[in-house]
Amino acid sequence: MVPLPILGEILNDDWLKTLAHYNDGHKHRNEVYKKIRNAFKDKTTAEWIEICDKAGAWCGPVYNYEQLMSDKHIKETNYIVEQSQLRGGSAKTVRPPIKMDQTPPSIRRGAPALGEHTEEILGKLLDMKPEKISQLINSGAVATTKEQA
Repeated sequence: MVPLPILGEILNDDWLKTLAHYNDGHKHRNEVYKKIRNAFKDKTTAEWIEICDKAGAWCGPVYNYEQLMSDKHIKETNYIVEQSQLRGGSAKTVRPPIKMDQTPPSIRRGAPALGEHTEEILGKLLDMKPEKISQLINSGAVATTKEQA
């Protein structure tokens, strides 16, 4: 994260300049995010990257999938790899961002199938009862990889 005083300089915001400690930014994160959102509406991504680069602030664009797949640097550094899928075939995915000689990172699993984690998400994360999950699946409201009775 860019130190908030530097961000204050970039955005010409005196209040941000006073937030010298990381905990200050965390404590006031909603106000900080609001200021950033409001300020960043006024310029393009390219303009903000140029401004932040000149100020010495680490930055970069946030890509959607199409932008990621077409980025020249991503292609040249071989960040996109083919990954075998459990159900056959392969899919393009982003490799781990770091490379290490002694313990190279690997991709252990392919992308999940559509609906592969539906029941887990609804049940464990959203605390939904099994009967309600079955009702949603049987009605076609949600997808799952399991066959329903």
